[in-house]
Amino acid sequence: MRSRPTRRRTTRALRAAVLAVIAVAAAAPAAAADAPPTPTQEMGASLPTIADFPAARLSPRASEVHASDSERAPYPCAAYAARGMPGTRHWGEWNATGLGRRVMVLAFSYGDERIDAVWRQLRDGIAACPPTSRVRADDGTRAVATQVVLSTEPDRIRMEIVTRSAAGRDREADRAIVYQRVGDAIQKVQVSRTALTPRDRRLVRAIARVAADRYRATRERLAAAGEPVPGADAAVIAASSQAALAQTLAAIEPGATINVSIGDSMVSGEAGRWRGNVLSGRNVAQIDAYGESAYWDTATGESIPGCHRSKGSAIHVPGTVGVNLACSGAKTTSGFVLLEYKPGIDDGYTVPALGVRLPGQLTMLNQVARRGRVKTLLLTIGGNDMGFGPIMADCMAAFATPWPFAYRCSESAVISGRMTDAALAEIGRKVQGAIERAHATMLAAGYATGSYELIVQGYPRLIDVPNRYPETYAGRMFEGGCPLYDDDVRYLNDRFAGLMREFAGAAERASATTGQPVRWVDITELFAGRELCARDAARVDTIPADQIVTRAERVHMVRILPPFGLSEPFHPNQIGQQAVQACLREAMANPTVRRARCAAPADWSQVDATGLPPVRFSALP
Repeated sequence: MRSRPTRRRTTRALRAAVLAVIAVAAAAPAAAADAPPTPTQEMGASLPTIADFPAARLSPRASEVHASDSERAPYPCAAYAARGMPGTRHWGEWNATGLGRRVMVLAFSYGDERIDAVWRQLRDGIAACPPTSRVRADDGTRAVATQVVLSTEPDRIRMEIVTRSAAGRDREADRAIVYQRVGDAIQKVQVSRTALTPRDRRLVRAIARVAADRYRATRERLAAAGEPVPGADAAVIAASSQAALAQTLAAIEPGATINVSIGDSMVSGEAGRWRGNVLSGRNVAQIDAYGESAYWDTATGESIPGCHRSKGSAIHVPGTVGVNLACSGAKTTSGFVLLEYKPGIDDGYTVPALGVRLPGQLTMLNQVARRGRVKTLLLTIGGNDMGFGPIMADCMAAFATPWPFAYRCSESAVISGRMTDAALAEIGRKVQGAIERAHATMLAAGYATGSYELIVQGYPRLIDVPNRYPETYAGRMFEGGCPLYDDDVRYLNDRFAGLMREFAGAAERASATTGQPVRWVDITELFAGRELCARDAARVDTIPADQIVTRAERVHMVRILPPFGLSEPFHPNQIGQQAVQACLREAMANPTVRRARCAAPADWSQVDATGLPPVRFSALP
């Protein structure tokens, strides 16, 4: 019988592989109908592929998939130094797992004007690292990371990190790393293994050479064709955000009544491009509500890459003027996620060493509130502070892990640690602070207390039991895109109910502190019966077109291949966002109700002339 430490190592080694299997299997049929690649996708495709390496070195399960361990903290110093580089456009990532190894290639483009400063900052940061750092392993145990810089060249740094538990026994995967500058980009190549071998050291150098060559070739091809090459540094992001905000302000008539949303992916409209789910990419036309420009907040793209401010987001209630300032991936405070900037509910973030100030959502709110007359300010935040993305990734990995290593994510100390009562209470305090800062911003913009509606909204239940697919890979993983065990679904829903109670408490406390009436709207039951893989719901491509509004799922399934996005799964789709719009409309029509609930309509087919369903709005005690 395997010991618990051995089991932990085995399941960690399997996790990256099974996530790749989940994502690729759920999305594979779409490949035949993918749209022509954008320049960003071309640059991502220029990373090494499995065909570039002998099959004996990597398993056939290796695949292109985004998998982030960015929530793990604290990092070894060198890893933190690299992670703390100024934000830029992340154009590619490649992960592969096999034969006891995990290979990762990350690539970030900074632009010709900033690359010297960024590379110098990275080299100086690594050089300043102590030889050992205390870290925390995935299971929460203490460990020590020993970092050795093997060589430093003008455009390349080779190093290794060996991690052992504080007791000197079980160790995390050791890492052979190459950081390299290639033109205006910085690439990180890493091979992880429980104990590094000479082959691992050769492999990381070989992958680095291939990655560099493929990047140069792709950049030259794009330049020759006159195509734009992705790349934006912090200064560009700041300028682009301000330019986009200027366009937004210009579209608002001075003094016009407007509604504004701030927060995370729930109100930014992540996945709001898709009107339901389909299994095959050939059927994308059935559900593409807005096309490639769905998330653009400028005429040519996103001012802050990855914010995904959908044209169908909740704030765009028909008949009103909505301004969407939210950002997918945002937390209560601004910062970077894998070097991608995420403005939070504050006044922004100053990039170290550059002195560039990136705007927070409250910076934008201040200007918008001065231009128009804000009637309603909608806020949803806190899910990313809890670690929603990593939690869902771990739970999907648990579902895909085969016997005899199978486990439930609800049994994981890492997952349960993120969702204890104390952890949820801490998130509630952060949300309270975000509400209070939003009110302070409105005061500074000239709004008296009580002169506008401040609505704090929760999250809907995204998946529930019973599930229309049994707990088998064929159904939940490949057909439904909902790879979670029933026990884990019950656990997650229970913990999210606790989080909603914390949000309600945060609204009450913030109201008492500021004197501003803060309204709470619980939308847990908004998609009841139409959650992802619900028994009475269906994919769009399995029902007649005239039944989409009535029967289609309101939550986006697990899909990652283009044109679907990595961050879209487990978010309300376009018809789901219409239900949220209907709830917001009811809340705005009942301003005296301080605590309310929106539940699913009794009849989903009875939409009004604007397409919104008759959600059931009721006051809470």
